[in-house]
Amino acid sequence: MSFVRNLIDDAAHASDESALRTATHRTARLGEGLVDAHDGGVEPGHIAVPWSREFHVAALREYRSAYSPLVVQWLAELSARAVAVMACRPCPVGVAGSWTILQSHLLMAASVLADPEQKPPPMEMASGEAPLDHLPIDRLAGLVAEEGARTFAAAAAEVERVVEAEGVSSIENSDLEVLRGLAAGNRVLDVAINNGYSERSIYRRVGRICRLLGVNTKAEAIAVAAKNQWL
Repeated sequence: MSFVRNLIDDAAHASDESALRTATHRTARLGEGLVDAHDGGVEPGHIAVPWSREFHVAALREYRSAYSPLVVQWLAELSARAVAVMACRPCPVGVAGSWTILQSHLLMAASVLADPEQKPPPMEMASGEAPLDHLPIDRLAGLVAEEGARTFAAAAAEVERVVEAEGVSSIENSDLEVLRGLAAGNRVLDVAINNGYSERSIYRRVGRICRLLGVNTKAEAIAVAAKNQWL
């Protein structure tokens, strides 16, 4: 099962709180990816901030080149569910600015990705052609200014920490995909490439998994996953 398909399954069966965790987690990884790409030499773009409609309209062209219409639809629905949950709860103390940035980003994502006028025509895959599952992070980073990307990444990371601290987070299918890759003996770099993330992002993801499982190392996380027959 593809990495994105696992994310879709997570969204389809998630509670509202779980949908918020998934959306904030994905947004934080997007922020990290934008910063990593700029640090890695990708030329920043002219769009000031990645929580604007301008960014999402431009980004949709990149999503169309990487994802099927079904995936774009699910991303829109996940964003919409997360926005609805955020609207029904008070803003956590001390993170008002970051909370507003994330709300704006998810609201624009839900609006643009679900806009019938923005959707592409049905996409036919050539025989034997595999869908492109990975986030086109370098091209997205090329749309947005460096300062805006860093502000966005910091805000998304702060909200993710707050959301995870407020409730008991659960291991998602996409987390297990990372653990499966590591359990198979792949290097962190190989797992990152296979799942469309930077190496640094996978290290952060493994750290998050360890925290959720109450362990200290990736070997211990793999052992817990194996014991629970998740692999």
